[in-house]
Amino acid sequence: MSRRRLSFEIGKLGSNPSELAQAKVIERSNALRRRIEAWFDIQKLYMPSVAALRARYDRKGGGTPCAVQNMDLFLPSQIYGLATCEVRLLRHEFDLRISHAENTLNDLRGLLLMRSQMWKSKDRFSRGQRMNLRSQTLLENVRTRIMETAKKYRRIRTALAVLSGPLLELDWSRRLRELQDSDLEGLTSLESDESEGQKKLKWIWTVQGYEDSGDSQSNDGRLY
Repeated sequence: MSRRRLSFEIGKLGSNPSELAQAKVIERSNALRRRIEAWFDIQKLYMPSVAALRARYDRKGGGTPCAVQNMDLFLPSQIYGLATCEVRLLRHEFDLRISHAENTLNDLRGLLLMRSQMWKSKDRFSRGQRMNLRSQTLLENVRTRIMETAKKYRRIRTALAVLSGPLLELDWSRRLRELQDSDLEGLTSLESDESEGQKKLKWIWTVQGYEDSGDSQSNDGRLY
């Protein structure tokens, strides 16, 4: 489980959670803590300078225990300029972030298609107050997931912008563009107020994969 997913689960507990719900969150918190601590052990080998940086941040926090979902991982994109980090580690995170960004865009497209289909279904089949209320609730849930996925993509892109400088990577930003709220439209652009002749497919529906591009050659001659 990711830190953000755990935060979501904790937020769902409410003011009077059941013992079973609390037990599940505690179990997931412990599992996540073990994974993060294993990552810290690996960092000591490959990023030894991070130990001093983490100690400095801990002193700023006054020694107050940090919830596991809020623990800083000190990834290369986070520590660049603050601590020494080998270029190959920047490269590893860059490659991972590229794949992560493309997967997130795929998730976003799937959610947008789902929303379009739900709108069509609502217009055709929803009758009566109860059905309309249920349809609105489902649509709101999908809208929330769309906005959370968009935030996720923007966080990934911010990390890519940090990593791309020292790696001299430029081509990625032409495909993985900045995501605006106005880009969050389905294939049929049902959300748009523009006339049929003015509607234009948003870039998220036409973007190619990073490896599929003919100009994705990096500065060291390899393709990623």
